[in-house]
Amino acid sequence: MPEPTTHKEDSIHLRAAQSQHLSEVIQIAREARLSEWTIADYTNEVNRKDSIFLVATDASERVLGFIVGRHVIDNPSRADSFAEIYNIAVHSSLERKGIGSQLLKSFISTLGDLGIAEIFLEVRSKNIRAIEFYCSQGFEVSGIRKSYYPADDAILMKSIL
Repeated sequence: MPEPTTHKEDSIHLRAAQSQHLSEVIQIAREARLSEWTIADYTNEVNRKDSIFLVATDASERVLGFIVGRHVIDNPSRADSFAEIYNIAVHSSLERKGIGSQLLKSFISTLGDLGIAEIFLEVRSKNIRAIEFYCSQGFEVSGIRKSYYPADDAILMKSIL
């Protein structure tokens, strides 16, 4: 996991998620109406070696947002290794302040260090803001999964590093 990063202009610290962050992560995830994950699900991601789970915190250690995903490295010398983003969210009062972009850039940087070639994700087709965000970060639509979510399709997106 990357070392904590301080962005002096906004006092945001990016770091590996720890168990003490999880209650705030769950609150942010619920507020963002992400798919329901339990404390056990997030704890599992904290403990997995193939998981990249980052939080953005302020100077008082309050969690402002998070990103979680996994990488698959079949063979580090091959270009077919990939990663998937499972969840990303920012506290609703802090949306559109660049925190999500900072989390995603740090996630991508970590993947680059691991030699990952592609990143995949799924997003609800009705979540236009998220789709626009991912497109602005270099992701492209790669497919659709019909009825993947209750009453919604999943838009499949990918980015090649």
